[in-house]
Amino acid sequence: MAILARPILMMLSLLLTLSLVACGTRTGAPVGAQGAPAGPLRIGASISLTGRYDRTGRELKNGYDLWAEQTNAAGGIMGRQVEFVVYDDTSDPETARNLYEKLISEDKVDLIIGPYSSPVTLPATTVTEE
Repeated sequence: MAILARPILMMLSLLLTLSLVACGTRTGAPVGAQGAPAGPLRIGASISLTGRYDRTGRELKNGYDLWAEQTNAAGGIMGRQVEFVVYDDTSDPETARNLYEKLISEDKVDLIIGPYSSPVTLPATTVTEE
């Protein structure tokens, strides 16, 4: 299991870093003294911590937490610390859809990561595409 975890974490780290660099600064983000965005880079996701996909969801959350810890220890992304905003979607498609609405409209995260599994992901994509 540990042999598989390292390549997965490396790919996750690369994917998140490339995604963040490609996204740049969102419009209206607070700006610090040097023109750099102030505050942490907030990444939102729903994860199946309970329900049908809970085992994979817990492994995914552990990977996100490890990546954030290592990234923050290395100085963050573009000078900003990384902060995850994660909710349990209970492996339910409708719950996931509602959580992505919350992440975008209420939590105002800088970046969205999709949930695990196609049945849970498909309803969430309708929200993120809007």
